[in-house]
Amino acid sequence: MPSASTSASSVERFSLKCINVFEAGENPLRALNVALKLGDQSFTDRGIRLRVEIDDGPFISIVEVASSVAVEASGKTINGMLVALDTLRTIESAEFWADPMGQLGHAHAILKNIFFDLLTKPTVEMLGPEWSLK
Repeated sequence: MPSASTSASSVERFSLKCINVFEAGENPLRALNVALKLGDQSFTDRGIRLRVEIDDGPFISIVEVASSVAVEASGKTINGMLVALDTLRTIESAEFWADPMGQLGHAHAILKNIFFDLLTKPTVEMLGPEWSLK
């Protein structure tokens, strides 16, 4: 088993992924900046699963939304909406290792921009995100 300080010597691709589950009330899609229409058909917010890919230069971001999920965390069940984002890039090893923090920082900036662009302002305020400048 490798030690905790072992680094990868070769990189073909990398990604940053965040998975969020939060309570969104009876109309979870209202928590998001999203508009869905299926012809003239009406539908409810229950049971919606959406997956899209967004191209941003050499990065691809996969956005997944599920309007009704249940997860167990710290011994309690949370019922709510899932918003998962995965920003990835295929890259030559030498290019990655020339500036790994820059590459990861760029991926993080893309992921963060998509996440906060997806949420409505009231949703962001309800979640109360905090940032540390450390």
